[in-house]
Amino acid sequence: MKIIHNYTGKSLLQLREQFGVGKKGFYNNDWWLKDEFAKETPKKGTYEIELHPEWNNLNCQEQLDKIGDEMGFLHPAVLAEAILTHYKETNERLMDNWFSRTCSVDSSGRRVRVGGFGSHGLVVNYDWDDFRRSLVGVASARKLNLKPRTLEPFESRLLELENFKEKVEKVLKLK
Repeated sequence: MKIIHNYTGKSLLQLREQFGVGKKGFYNNDWWLKDEFAKETPKKGTYEIELHPEWNNLNCQEQLDKIGDEMGFLHPAVLAEAILTHYKETNERLMDNWFSRTCSVDSSGRRVRVGGFGSHGLVVNYDWDDFRRSLVGVASARKLNLKPRTLEPFESRLLELENFKEKVEKVLKLK
């Protein structure tokens, strides 16, 4: 699945304040609140995000090999904002039962993960790069050189159709 997200440039801490804690915001854990990555503010811009839950049970390097050179792991703030904004606009929970590694590591050297956006809220967690987990897939992205704007209805519908086409092609390959 692909989504386009116009990232506002807010840090994870600012997003937690904006969206709050609970089922429509962040899961209530606080281990990361004083860590440097939570304060970082990546550049504003438009991101094309690809969600690959099927790239699970791979370690970090194996996932990076699948992503290729044109894309990369997202910053946790970009991914969190994309997930929470999508939910606010559509009432659809992305990544409700899986996580993605991000480009950030915490002060202990563990890879930051974002996901598990179930009824308890969006989880910020961590793991070591060499671990393989069944619930850790990939949300990769490329920053597009576009001015931030809202997608026109036609463009949004076109993106929905492209995602539907991908799902149909996967089903047809199974037969």
